[in-house]
Amino acid sequence: MYEFEERRSSLRRGLANILYTLMGSIVGGVIVFGLLAHGSLVASNQEFTARPLSQAAVPIVPSRTTFDTIVSPVVGMAAAVSPAVVGIISKGGGTDSHPWAAVGGGSGSGVVFDQTGYIVTNNHVVDGAQEVEVDLADGRMFAAKVIGTDPRTDLAVLKIAAANLPAANFGDSDKLQVGELVAAIGNPLGEQYYGSVTAGIVSATRRTVSVGDSQYIDLLQTDAAINPGNSGGALVNSRGEVIGINSVKISGDKVEGMGFAIPSNTVIQVTRDLVQNGKVTRPWLGVVLQSDVTSMTAPPPGPRMEW
Repeated sequence: MYEFEERRSSLRRGLANILYTLMGSIVGGVIVFGLLAHGSLVASNQEFTARPLSQAAVPIVPSRTTFDTIVSPVVGMAAAVSPAVVGIISKGGGTDSHPWAAVGGGSGSGVVFDQTGYIVTNNHVVDGAQEVEVDLADGRMFAAKVIGTDPRTDLAVLKIAAANLPAANFGDSDKLQVGELVAAIGNPLGEQYYGSVTAGIVSATRRTVSVGDSQYIDLLQTDAAINPGNSGGALVNSRGEVIGINSVKISGDKVEGMGFAIPSNTVIQVTRDLVQNGKVTRPWLGVVLQSDVTSMTAPPPGPRMEW
């Protein structure tokens, strides 16, 4: 009898323990579910991410090289064109036809467009100069000869006695889109800041800008910083091509980021004429205006042409 009761008591205790365990599990699960639903318990993505068993004990560590390998496109743009950008120093003479003509002691920038020593710059950089000196990116200095100038587009071509120079590639400015990334390369404020690079976008195309008595048409507008001394330097696209020659900016207390460059297609055409002919020849039509056309004699009758 005692033995039977003892076995019954043991059975009851076992059943009770199982019941308590089940109840505890259910209550605990409800509590955890409630905490998760209310955001009180935050699960780590790293801990709950499914992984192969062989990697279960290996913590996920973000790669440091992810940030080390991110390089601005401007780095490549500058590397492609900077060797072809030169400094230009004009000595003697000078002109007041352009507000930047005498800035920095007659200094400006230029771009080598032919390995044999041909360089394009702004007309106002060399206008009226008695001597012109070119400083290459490798530190060499050369006396330059002015091959030709075109005040209408504010372009000039120089020639130095050098060979195998790094020459820039010129792109198609007609394909430019507003918003494209560009970089301006030149020597703002003279030799002290030689080879400076500033970046921005193409703000607009086909702009007309008046400078003194001169009017320049079909210019590219950019918000890349262009300062005195950048004149004649390169405006470069994301493919490392020169798509403009920096020329002028609008300045004032309430104005920022309004620089302008001569489109590369204009530069290519003008430099070709200057190298071949020393000047740019343009077609023109002479027209005489008369206020009272009724007094003009009518032409005699002649054969009538029909299409």
